[in-house]
Amino acid sequence: MEGKRGSECLLKSVSNIDFNPENTKHAKRINVIIGLAPIDAAEHVLALSQLVKLLQQPHWLANIENATNAQMVYDSCFPN
Repeated sequence: MEGKRGSECLLKSVSNIDFNPENTKHAKRINVIIGLAPIDAAEHVLALSQLVKLLQQPHWLANIENATNAQMVYDSCFPN
């Protein structure tokens, strides 16, 4: 994400996390967890808008899910 860095957290699971595993009909897999911890409401809105821009990129989430190391994740989040 652009601008100040340090208020975002992206966790990529090595193995999928089962969400609602007891109900296999509605079971979901969680591959990526994104956390935001901005210092105030204005920073929160900015961080959310930047996250939405990333999520709108066609292959961004797939790049995160397929990353094999932290540098690949970082480069996907903070391109030059």
